[in-house]
Amino acid sequence: MILFSCGLSLRSGWLHFAVALVAIAALSGCGNSGGEKKEGGAAGKSGAAREFPVRIAKVTVQPVTYHIETVGDVVEENTFQIAARAAGSVQHVRMSEGDRVTTGMELCRIDYERYELLVNQGQNALEEARAAVKRNEADLADIARQTSSTVETARLDLELAESEYRRRQGLVGGQIISVEDRLNAELKYRRAKTLAEDAVNASRTKVALAQSKVAEAHAGVEAAQLALDLARNDLERAVVKAPIAGVIQQRLVSEGDYVKTGDTVAVMVQTDPLRLRFTVPPSKSAIITTNMTVRFSVPAHAQREFSAGIYDVGAVADPVSRAVTCWARISNPEGLLRPGNFAKVELDVRSNNEAVVAPMTAVLPTEAGVVVYLVQDGRAIRRKVTTGVQVSGDAIEIVEGLHPGETLVVDGGDSLTDNVPVRIVGDAVTISSTDGMTSSPGRVDGGMVSGDEPTTSASASGNHQP
Repeated sequence: MILFSCGLSLRSGWLHFAVALVAIAALSGCGNSGGEKKEGGAAGKSGAAREFPVRIAKVTVQPVTYHIETVGDVVEENTFQIAARAAGSVQHVRMSEGDRVTTGMELCRIDYERYELLVNQGQNALEEARAAVKRNEADLADIARQTSSTVETARLDLELAESEYRRRQGLVGGQIISVEDRLNAELKYRRAKTLAEDAVNASRTKVALAQSKVAEAHAGVEAAQLALDLARNDLERAVVKAPIAGVIQQRLVSEGDYVKTGDTVAVMVQTDPLRLRFTVPPSKSAIITTNMTVRFSVPAHAQREFSAGIYDVGAVADPVSRAVTCWARISNPEGLLRPGNFAKVELDVRSNNEAVVAPMTAVLPTEAGVVVYLVQDGRAIRRKVTTGVQVSGDAIEIVEGLHPGETLVVDGGDSLTDNVPVRIVGDAVTISSTDGMTSSPGRVDGGMVSGDEPTTSASASGNHQP
């Protein structure tokens, strides 16, 4: 149900009022025709026309706010299926339906002790791998020192043998030593050279082997660190936590249940913020924009008014209801609102600080449209008007046809025709029977009681859509 009103909502009886007045006006016209002929005859005899008693009021202006009334519902911002991120038996369940939880709050654990043991084992393996690195690095340093000494000794022996060989080679030319001595010196030189080369090669081999062991030890550290990280990650995943603040809607596990990775353990809804969903006719959606503020109430807190900011106006109308769905976001820090709450929604769309307003009793629906009577020079002047929205229980906006300050017939108009003489008997809305009229307080002729509550958005013909 969507209401479009101003100040107070339109009455459900307005259309019935319009139809009833048209019928009464038609009957009155039939009755008056005969009466006027009789009175006309009398007037002819007396020489004076009949004056119709009326009450009057000045046309006024007042601020008018156009607003839409509709209904909607409160919807959660997000719904979360909280899944197990590790496999094992459920332990330490700390949640139940309806519980309010905060971001990161622990809900339950999954085989926590087993995953904790794997972390401890991983830490021990990492420490052993680091110790292996230190041992192999120490071995490498020892081998480097030993091979360096061996190579240095071989190098010195080579230099000595080479020097002796060069010296003896020069003596052979002068025939100081024999050829045999020179050959022995050469043999020693070649042997020293071979030993030096072998020492260098052996040193390189030993150092390379020690370096490879150090590299393997470092790789062992990296593997142990990776295994520890995985174990820690599994331990962290073994603790099920709330992804965001909200309310547990459903708990799906109990203590000791076995779950696999990906199994849902609970369903929770985010309750701050929430969303407000409501619908309006397509004709009203054109005047609603994002960032507008809506007011609404819910039965659980009927005396309190809430607000929400519109963030989406549907681009497509529902093919069945022809309504356009709008969405607004609600701040709900106190948690008073719950998803599923029914909401009565009001939305101010625009205002008019100088709206022309007339009493409801002055507005007369006819077959030709809505008319009013003005008093000019002692006569009733009929004028067609366009009505807008009902301003209060006994007033309505006149969009076109009236101007502030004009004298308006507010009671007795249902007996008038255009340009008939009138007699002003006062400016009250109701007229007593002593004045020749039979309106009862709070009722307009035509059967609509002023105190009736509105139930639909119907108004008089010539409605103005803001």
